[in-house]
Amino acid sequence: MIALNRPDIAPLVVGLQAGRPRDLFLGGRMVRTAIAKFPVPGPVAIGLDGLEGDHQVNRRHHGGVERALCAYPSAHLAAWGRHWGVALGPGSFGENLTISGLDEDSVHIGDRFRFGSALVEVSQPREPGDTLAGRLGHDDLLELIRSNGWTGWYLRVVEPGVAFTGLPFVLERTDPARISVSEAYRVRLDTRGRRSEVRRLLGVAALSSGWRISLERRL
Repeated sequence: MIALNRPDIAPLVVGLQAGRPRDLFLGGRMVRTAIAKFPVPGPVAIGLDGLEGDHQVNRRHHGGVERALCAYPSAHLAAWGRHWGVALGPGSFGENLTISGLDEDSVHIGDRFRFGSALVEVSQPREPGDTLAGRLGHDDLLELIRSNGWTGWYLRVVEPGVAFTGLPFVLERTDPARISVSEAYRVRLDTRGRRSEVRRLLGVAALSSGWRISLERRL
């Protein structure tokens, strides 16, 4: 599976999705979840807690101001679809924003993007869980993501605004540390890695408090 990142193409939000709590039969049990996302028609308000009309059930692992929005590259969806022989459209990975032209190597923790009139900031890589694997019907999904690093990422909303599908996702500031989402995820996984790498990641002011607490425990 190879996802293509095209730096010569301006990033676009090709899908904008929200979800409400539903009971889904996943992994042999009934689960209350809002991972099933559906297209949001027309302009939508983006507040500090995320998209208007979007919900999270497990607030320990999802949502909150530091994980207000979940973004995922459209190229990954296409590659997963080819690998599994299915069509995966925007929202298939439970993401709010499906973005073309960016991936985990080109996006950094602390980068700020303008989407419509909203300003958003990358706070941490996403850490997909069993609910996503169950919904997609692939028990090996989490293992594959640990291998290829196709996590997606979370965003906090710095300036609320209004946006809609098809708008550009415009980089307004690159974090000076330039620690990519991929690199941050590798540091997280490598619990025996170098402390200097952990300290460097902790030096990024935009890093979410949840990740910060976990990484500080290593030191």
